[in-house]
Amino acid sequence: MEAARFPVYLQPVPRQAAETFAAPTAPARRLLSRVELLRHLDAQADIAPRAPLSFLAVRITGLDDVLEQRGEVGVRFVTRGVGEALTGLCRGTDIPGELGEVTFGLILQGAGATAAAAAAARVQHHLNRLAFLPAGCAVLVGAATGTGSHGRRLAWAALDVFDGDCCSG
Repeated sequence: MEAARFPVYLQPVPRQAAETFAAPTAPARRLLSRVELLRHLDAQADIAPRAPLSFLAVRITGLDDVLEQRGEVGVRFVTRGVGEALTGLCRGTDIPGELGEVTFGLILQGAGATAAAAAAARVQHHLNRLAFLPAGCAVLVGAATGTGSHGRRLAWAALDVFDGDCCSG
């Protein structure tokens, strides 16, 4: 019997060593910064320009009331919680990161249109059911699919669902 392997274009994301007091199953992955996330997206063109690649843009809406009632601390609590929950929903080859104050991105290596649509639905479903998400807030997910050679253009396409200005420049 042959051992299962990742296709050459899939790059498993190493998990940081969990602290000794943490449960063995606790995720240790962190969110990348916007710059780091977009660099990973650009690198896909070099790694596998013809391999399927998808990008999810995840945005939290309705935070105006939270800002009014709880201030910046309340907004940070919600956004950090959503970001942590997003990392918990990732597969071993997915790369999560921040794109803005209330926007996250998720690179789906090796995922075509069907897989990206399923991932977007799953992410939106789970994030909108977080217990700490205040009434009036919602998590919206945009998706774009192509190949590695499309790189950063996938982020722009996924963000066009919202306003398209996050990754310009």
